[in-house]
Amino acid sequence: GAVILTIRIMDGAHAPITGLTLNTILKSPADSHKDCLVVVTEEKSGVYSGTTHCAAGQWDLDMRALRNGDIVYHSINRIILH
Repeated sequence: GAVILTIRIMDGAHAPITGLTLNTILKSPADSHKDCLVVVTEEKSGVYSGTTHCAAGQWDLDMRALRNGDIVYHSINRIILH
């Protein structure tokens, strides 16, 4: 079924960072053919979310935050979908 991915982005003072464009991909650690693009939009101040139909299991969340076309943040984190 569908899984909702929610990402909160804050600065060092814990203030929400708004107005970013996120490029988000769930990458399969075992098979790149299973990778899933997740379209993420800003739902409220500093909270971005999107829906995916990736299978349950371990994934590498590859997220790039852009402002005016420039990458301002990039992270790759292992996550588990249930």
